[in-house]
Amino acid sequence: MNGPDRPTTDHRSLPRLIAARHHRSPAMKPTYRIIVVSGPDHGAQIEPTVSSVTIGREDGCGFVLTDTSVSRRHIEIVRAGGVVILRDLGSANGTLINGAAVAESQRLGSGDRIVIGTTELLFVDTAPLDAARASDAETKRFDHDRLVGDSEPMQELGRLITRVAPSDATVLVMGESGTGKELVAHAIHSAGPRALKPFVTVNAPAIPESLIESELFGHERGAFTGADRRTEGAFARAADGTLFLDELGELPLGAQAKLLRVLENRTFSRVGSSDEQISRARVIAATNRDLTGAVAAGRFREDLFYRLSVIRIAVPPLRDRREDIAALVPYFVRAFARKERRPRATVDPDTLAALARHDWPGNVRQLRNAVHHAVLLGSANVLGDEDFRELLERPSPPESASRGETARLQRPELAPAPASPETTPPTGSLSLMNHEKALIIRALAQAGGNKSRAAKLLSIARNTLYKKMKRLGIADPSEGE
Repeated sequence: MNGPDRPTTDHRSLPRLIAARHHRSPAMKPTYRIIVVSGPDHGAQIEPTVSSVTIGREDGCGFVLTDTSVSRRHIEIVRAGGVVILRDLGSANGTLINGAAVAESQRLGSGDRIVIGTTELLFVDTAPLDAARASDAETKRFDHDRLVGDSEPMQELGRLITRVAPSDATVLVMGESGTGKELVAHAIHSAGPRALKPFVTVNAPAIPESLIESELFGHERGAFTGADRRTEGAFARAADGTLFLDELGELPLGAQAKLLRVLENRTFSRVGSSDEQISRARVIAATNRDLTGAVAAGRFREDLFYRLSVIRIAVPPLRDRREDIAALVPYFVRAFARKERRPRATVDPDTLAALARHDWPGNVRQLRNAVHHAVLLGSANVLGDEDFRELLERPSPPESASRGETARLQRPELAPAPASPETTPPTGSLSLMNHEKALIIRALAQAGGNKSRAAKLLSIARNTLYKKMKRLGIADPSEGE
């Protein structure tokens, strides 16, 4: 059968034949679909029920195409650990994903456009978004493999990751705590040729200084007290994958010297052994410290700093990409609703705007935790200010004020009001409730009793203002009219 007239049922039946031939790929429920959107086989599609499908002109492929510019075995689509990876099988004309060339392998996301020869394929994720998918693999994917945001800083970060991923160069990821440095490391790993290889993380501050070398390089039996068997270290476990060294600035000077040797010579030895092993792992390091200052103070080796920072990537803090909060909050709501088996909620637009104005000293991690709290304890289908009350009503930390940011309950739009027993908290009272009541009364007075305008002055939703007035015992000005 040739050309576009070939029935799509031929393609749908092939995965079962592949499963029969390759007993190591048992049948699974289909979780994605590949559709030919242009080319000689336009309209053909497949929903694989096996973990690996080859696409090309060869009859033995799981998805056979008639496009003569496609190689006999052009690409392989592999599903592993909750993710789908595309591998180019050394094709003559190469493979493009969303217009970018694939060096060897790359992770696929729903909506990705794949070009092989003159054929364009569409990858569609068909897995249901319900509570049943809240598995460990899905949770791990949510925690580690997603960078969300379309702001200019994030677009620049994405472009840099795309350029860096195919390389083996060492990368130093810099940024404040909670910005997503490990996410960046995972993105580099997943977008490069090592995507199907191990990704091993070493969290330097969490390891006692006496055990750092053992954790990195492994140890022989009897190398030290308690070493009752040979143990492989992080470099050996990473093999030819990626080794991620988190918070590298905390690494002791002695371990820094050993790490420098591995990076320069690509060899290491287990503690208690003189046998050398070859390191093939790519190293990505991350820090929230000022390493140049640490070098000047003698706490970090200068030669190691330059060896690690062949490529430097700075992850922007959330306050520098506030426009991404409009995408991050719904994303976290969906993810945590799935994880906690809660009904999927939406977020009040005024609340979303208020979250975008928040200072977020803890960056994306703090935002994620705030949304998790709201999803878990919220009772309404629409999450509002009440669900983020503790966060939004908390004064900003001192460092926020130094950047010119102000706490939400100190908004400059509210003009000072004359002191009076009704609008001023009792002398000596530090009650947040009293302060909140005074601000609402002041806003109502300044708005001439117009509750919509008062809510805007306070940057809260109108229905939230009603709830607060009722809770605080504030009389409605319109009731006396």
